[in-house]
Amino acid sequence: MGYWDGHSEGMSSAFHVAKIVEDRLEREMHQNAAEWEQYANGLKDKLVEAEALRTLATGKANGRGDVIAALQEALRAKDPDNPLLAKDVVRRYEDRELSEYAPKKGFIYNPQTRSVRRA
Repeated sequence: MGYWDGHSEGMSSAFHVAKIVEDRLEREMHQNAAEWEQYANGLKDKLVEAEALRTLATGKANGRGDVIAALQEALRAKDPDNPLLAKDVVRRYEDRELSEYAPKKGFIYNPQTRSVRRA
């Protein structure tokens, strides 16, 4: 028996082990890909739900804004000098509301820039 004849069986076993490992890694890769796809789809569903809630909140806020504008016009017709019609008074009310509401949602409101950022 020659040198290569005695080692060919060992090489065959090594290739067999390599094939088993390769197959296992491929199965794990497909399983991981499936899990990540499921996770991504869950995130997409949450994003759609959040967008629906944001749309609802925006619609309600717009409706309330319309009511406020109508009430301001009615007040302006009866009492044009009413302090509630002054822009700085309205801004103080908005700033107070945003300063109280933003932290409840995990944000910090900056009244100087009139912006919010994550807390």
